[in-house]
Amino acid sequence: MYGDRQYWEDRYHGGVVGYCQQKGVVSNEWYLQYPALQTILHQHTRRHHQILVLGCGLSLLAEHMSDDGYKSLLAIDYSEHCIQMMHARGVHKPKQAVTYAVMDVTALQLQDSSIDTVIDKATLDCLMNCDDWQAQVQRMLGQAARVLKPSGKFICISHSEPEDRIHILTGLAYSWKLVEHVEGERAIKGHQLHWW
Repeated sequence: MYGDRQYWEDRYHGGVVGYCQQKGVVSNEWYLQYPALQTILHQHTRRHHQILVLGCGLSLLAEHMSDDGYKSLLAIDYSEHCIQMMHARGVHKPKQAVTYAVMDVTALQLQDSSIDTVIDKATLDCLMNCDDWQAQVQRMLGQAARVLKPSGKFICISHSEPEDRIHILTGLAYSWKLVEHVEGERAIKGHQLHWW
């Protein structure tokens, strides 16, 4: 279900996902919100870095990072409806340092070695629900490795136990080394990888 593109198009097309009428905002924050991630992001990123947020959905992570002074954020999702909704939000924030784009995480339309930090917040978890999850995950991680600069970092925020994700991230041919593992609130796990 969560690994299926049509599922997300249908869900976002309804226009109700993450919409909170009380607040009047469009958002759908999976796992941790920015304040809970802020310290670790500050430790492993710089505000001038080129940052790519994979499978952004209706998360406000990139927007909050922009509000916090990050200068260059690209938030992508393969759902056109989702990106249209995020573009509509951005109209009210003209100084936003976030670009929202329709793009498939398994076929990034970006130059090699052009990104300082790739952030995955729940996208790996969604791909793990695909029938062909191993191929999908390998494609996504291969694309992330391709676009990362030699000193780039891959930050993965996952709900799964570390032993269910770390071997996937460190066992591939991308020469990634686990730099830090942080357990977040409510048993949500965060993995930060350094790419060599």
